[in-house]
Amino acid sequence: MSTANQVPQMDLPARFDAKEWTSYDEADRIAIELAVPELRNDEASIIAARQLDYVKARVYTRKLPEMTGDLLIPTETDVPEGANSVIYRLYDVVGVAKIIGNYADDLPRVDVRGREMSARVRSIGDSYGYSQQDLRASALSGTNLPARKGDMARLAVARKENAIKFVGDTAYGMYGLLNHPNVPTVTVLNGDWENPATTGQEIVDDVIALLNGIVTQSSGTHRATVIGMDNLRLSYLNTRRMGTTTEQTAGQFLRSIYPNLTWAEVPEFQGAGAGGTNVMWAAERDPANYHYEAVMPFRQYAPQARNLELVIPCEARSGGVIIEQSLSMAKMEGI
Repeated sequence: MSTANQVPQMDLPARFDAKEWTSYDEADRIAIELAVPELRNDEASIIAARQLDYVKARVYTRKLPEMTGDLLIPTETDVPEGANSVIYRLYDVVGVAKIIGNYADDLPRVDVRGREMSARVRSIGDSYGYSQQDLRASALSGTNLPARKGDMARLAVARKENAIKFVGDTAYGMYGLLNHPNVPTVTVLNGDWENPATTGQEIVDDVIALLNGIVTQSSGTHRATVIGMDNLRLSYLNTRRMGTTTEQTAGQFLRSIYPNLTWAEVPEFQGAGAGGTNVMWAAERDPANYHYEAVMPFRQYAPQARNLELVIPCEARSGGVIIEQSLSMAKMEGI
């Protein structure tokens, strides 16, 4: 018998097999008997519990598709699961050290310039379930419980976390990269990349202005390592030539002068700026500068008998996007 939320230490078979999968959660078996009375005190309830245990294990081990937010934002998990808030310091001025004498007692503080901030931790929840007939069929005929239901529950939570990374959830006081009040904005020089008249050089000028903006505002302390824009803007950058006498595109030129810069395709940036304008965003990607606080990973709880079905509640906990070094990033609207 396995404990709740524990993934059995074995390779998952492609399909449930009662001979191979012998672990189950006693709480699951009890809930199944409550949901389907005819399975009470019967070997069939154990078989159904084993199937549910298999589904839960598969949900935990299934690889999720890559989320765009992960390309831009590092994730931290150091806040305890039971925390109600995250306390951090926002540094908007870079501290500076100095040469000191042998008996100096006026060492400059580089930490007192930060403002103490607090971010509320919020729960993200959904559920999936099985009807009485699903449970009867799995127990009596050995057919698999549909594992895709659990997969979709986990994917829905992952997508909500991804949305929080970009736009937060203002109803609950959470901000993302696009609407966080501490993300600096660099004024666009040319913009309107969709216009065929916009040249490759003008696109290059906009990108360089954003990247230089981060260097300038941080007095050279931060330099962008990742830049993101939507797929259309990225296609214009990759296809618009630098001039009529060269085949070199804006993208080729920029990659030649910024060889260590990661380029991310981010559909969420299309029309996400003021007045529906398109956004370009860049940052020095480092969890010491900013990160997404994943307080509690996706978790499945013991099932609950409700009406004519068995419901499995799911939860994750999020502290949202934490920005400690606001000068390490910038955005540009109107491209």
